Amino acid sequence: MKTKNLPLAVAIVLFGCQTQPSAPSQTTESVKLPVEYSYKGGYVMGDMKNVAVVAECNKRISELNTDLAEFIADSMRWVMADGLDLDLPRDSAVAFLKTFIESTSSIKINFITQLPVRNTENNDEWVLSWTDETYTFKDGKVLHDIFHEDYKMENGKIRELYQYSQKVLGDK
Repeated sequence: MKTKNLPLAVAIVLFGCQTQPSAPSQTTESVKLPVEYSYKGGYVMGDMKNVAVVAECNKRISELNTDLAEFIADSMRWVMADGLDLDLPRDSAVAFLKTFIESTSSIKINFITQLPVRNTENNDEWVLSWTDETYTFKDGKVLHDIFHEDYKMENGKIRELYQYSQKVLGDK
């Protein structure tokens, strides 16, 4: 009976004593980069509360809810994927969004991922967002794009938004 348990005991010892693979570590040493960046600073994970603000704002937009003022800073700069560059006070930014939302019959936003980051040199807070969005307009036109958006946050509100888009393959 004792010899039957010996192989089991050996297997437990062998597998139990193996070193576990370590988790990937972040480099703490200074790394010299081969280029100079115009926006200086290093990055660390930011505040997930900022992600909640951006996600709730986008969720309301997808519900055709125009009650968005609480998410917008006192002014907002918005550089859209098509090159339109707006710098508006909060009321005008909210009115612009309201007009856009009211021109649609449906908005579908699939959230791919959102990531909060903080620039350690100047303490800027950002939310990096990737979404798959389909807009159906009241005139029948449909827009389906993948968006990457960078939201600069100030005091838990959206101050700037930079938008980039890619057409979904297979869509016309």
